[in-house]
Amino acid sequence: MALDTGTAILILGAFVLPGFITLILRERLYVVRGEEAPFDRLLSALLYSAVIYGLLLVVAHGIGLQKSDLVEFHDGEKSLGDDLLAASAILLLLPGLIAIIGSRWMASRGFRSWLLRLVGSSEAHNADSAWNKLFSEQGLCLVRATLTDGRIIGGLYDESSVAGYSEQVPDLYLSQRWEFDVEGWFAGPTGRTLGVWLSSESIVSLEFCEVEGDGDLDREIPKIKS
Repeated sequence: MALDTGTAILILGAFVLPGFITLILRERLYVVRGEEAPFDRLLSALLYSAVIYGLLLVVAHGIGLQKSDLVEFHDGEKSLGDDLLAASAILLLLPGLIAIIGSRWMASRGFRSWLLRLVGSSEAHNADSAWNKLFSEQGLCLVRATLTDGRIIGGLYDESSVAGYSEQVPDLYLSQRWEFDVEGWFAGPTGRTLGVWLSSESIVSLEFCEVEGDGDLDREIPKIKS
């Protein structure tokens, strides 16, 4: 029986929606969304939807469901409880499971490296940018930034500072701006500093220096490690 346009759109939406939910959950857990074309994003959603419905069919076959049960779901002849259970599995359980497994996979070191070597692949396919790796692991430090206009800006990077992801806007906020002495070295925070923001386009290079202390203006000024 031919489907009308409204029913076809509804079925297409029901097929694509689990994939989009999976993409959103992955971005909330471990993936940084970059400049991805809408069509590429749609293809990714379709891929995850196909995986979800494929897993669901395998589970349904394992528990003994028949084609007639799928027809009853389509025709709305199943009970409300069955509909809610199927919707929860399709829209929440399986997308969440895929996102969590993906997060664990990306965080894995030993098993992931071993499996990639086993299949002849390389971790270079998932190499992160130097900017992301640095600021995801960097603790308290002093930063000397050389800008495109020739200025050199110094500041404190701590828990209150922010570094944007390179896939989006890799700008930088330093919670304190620091002055330099006559030798061009860090002398201390500028008076009543509230920090300094640097756009990604203005940064030429960054230099990092270790410090001692917590960098709080109300406490002792952190000392530079020798």
